[in-house]
Amino acid sequence: MAAEAAVNYFEHQTPLSSYEASWKDQIGLEMENSKLMRQASDRVMAHGFLFDLMLRMMGTKRISDVIMCQIPGGMGRFMRLLA
Repeated sequence: MAAEAAVNYFEHQTPLSSYEASWKDQIGLEMENSKLMRQASDRVMAHGFLFDLMLRMMGTKRISDVIMCQIPGGMGRFMRLLA
C-alpha cells in the first residue's frame, strides 16, 4: 500500500494522504477492534479473578476471534464498557 501511494504520488501527483485512506479501508476495523480489546484487557488483566472470569465467559471460539482482532460475538458492549 505504501509503495503504491508513493508511485502514485510521483507518477500522478496523487496526495500521499491516499495511503492513510487506503490502509483505513483495508485494516481500519481490525485496528480499532485491537485498540478496544487492548484497553479492555489492560483493565481486566490487572485482576487475576476478572481475567480468569473473562476467559471462561469467552470460551475457545471467542478467544480465537480476539486473536484475529475481531470483537467476539455478543461482547461488543462489554469491550466498550471496559475500554
